[in-house]
Amino acid sequence: DILNFLNVLGLFNEPIIDFNQDKNYMTITDATDPSRSTRFMYSAPELMRSPSGRIKPSGPEVRFKLTESQLAVLVKATAVLKKPEWAVISNGQTIKLVTYNSKETNSNDFSLVVEGETNGVECTSVFSFENIRLLKGNYEVIVTEQLAQFTNTDRASNGGELVYWIGVEASTKFNQKRGEAAGN
Repeated sequence: DILNFLNVLGLFNEPIIDFNQDKNYMTITDATDPSRSTRFMYSAPELMRSPSGRIKPSGPEVRFKLTESQLAVLVKATAVLKKPEWAVISNGQTIKLVTYNSKETNSNDFSLVVEGETNGVECTSVFSFENIRLLKGNYEVIVTEQLAQFTNTDRASNGGELVYWIGVEASTKFNQKRGEAAGN
């Protein structure tokens, strides 16, 4: 259960993971507090799903930076307002992250303008909040018509890579402004 695993990692300041190859679990300890540890069981191989080949976003895209503090306030606002979704909304010039409910658009919401590039894209890209389980940190985000890529820039600067791929919901609307299509 990846959501449970990410929540467990959140219990540690600096998690160290020992992948026990000969056992059916991994051990997680904390570099800053060795008294903390967790044994986390591996999933049965037949329950695992993974893409064949490398995932690469394609087509027009919206790009933005999401800071750790922005992520924290957006998570809090989602809980306070009891919203089931987030939306990335671009009018072709600015980008907003919004607590969202695609089934009830005339309700309270919270929005946050973020720094980024719209590339002429106008969209309301909707994501189920239950699919957004990101570790703390700063992210560079690429949103396309079908999915979003969240890359943790803190991990990347330390030589590691932490990338999340999150699919959009069916209620997503994604358009490119006229005259700004590729090659124009």
